[in-house]
Amino acid sequence: MKGRAEKKRRKITLLQSEKFKRFLSMEIGIEIKACLYFSIILFYYFLHRVVQGSYVAGIPVMIEMVLTSYAMSYLQVYLLQNFDEAERFGAGVAGRSVFCTALYTVIAYLFRWFDGNLTVTFCFFPYMLITYLCVFLIYKLKRDIDTAQLNRELERFKSRRDKEEDGAYGESAKNEEERVDGEGGGSEGERVHGEGGGNIENKGREKGGTVK
Repeated sequence: MKGRAEKKRRKITLLQSEKFKRFLSMEIGIEIKACLYFSIILFYYFLHRVVQGSYVAGIPVMIEMVLTSYAMSYLQVYLLQNFDEAERFGAGVAGRSVFCTALYTVIAYLFRWFDGNLTVTFCFFPYMLITYLCVFLIYKLKRDIDTAQLNRELERFKSRRDKEEDGAYGESAKNEEERVDGEGGGSEGERVHGEGGGNIENKGREKGGTVK
């Protein structure tokens, strides 16, 4: 009973550890995603300020952008199935991209990120839509590179393992051959010695003497 309880406890601990690792991995992904979208939005904002002839950026506006990027990243990961990291760009991914782009545009208009300029706000919509497409392609390219790298490592591992197995088999065959040769040499020596002794003894008897 004690052993079963210990095994169950270890299993629960392992499951909790796996859940924590999965949660931590998702949180790290959200951090990266939020920073990525924030930097893209911030670039558009800086471009707007430069075009307006101003080199001053509002800190409250940037704080709003950061918080919005984090909120949208949580929304994408936990409610929208992390669509920008999907395997293929289907209708579902396109629809979620349009939805999030519209949400970003509405927030930008309500918080007057671009000084209430409707033209700049309207242009922000296709800008974010293209951003989602580019992010999808970046994640897809990264997965393809990682997959190719893993395949190369797997091939190297298989090749190394086959060489080790061939080496072990060759060493075993060599040892077996040496053992057989040793046994054969010993038997031949004993046989020759026996035959030689027998011949000497027979010759001694023929002469009527004793060979000592």
